Amino acid sequence: MPENPHSHGHGHVDEDMLSVEEAYQRIMASFRTLEAEEKPLLECIGQVLAEDIHSPLALPPLANSGMDGYALRQADIAGASKETPSNLAVIGIVAAGQMPDKEVQAGT
Repeated sequence: MPENPHSHGHGHVDEDMLSVEEAYQRIMASFRTLEAEEKPLLECIGQVLAEDIHSPLALPPLANSGMDGYALRQADIAGASKETPSNLAVIGIVAAGQMPDKEVQAGT
């Protein structure tokens, strides 16, 4: 990196150029901090919080995946392919927030 912060690296120095740090400081000085305001939740779309909030409750009260999924045993699909698929039985459906009432067994 050239020693002179205004050097272009090809021998030409433009004394009117700002260094990156000077430009950054000028840009940041042009912004002002917005005051925090209270609004109804439905009016807050696209906005950010002025401070962190913490819930006194764990919601949901259990580990919960944000995506749909399924459970199976690796032993039941070992060697499966498009030509020789494994056929498994669906043993239940678990909605978000619920706990399963069955355990995955061989062939399910």
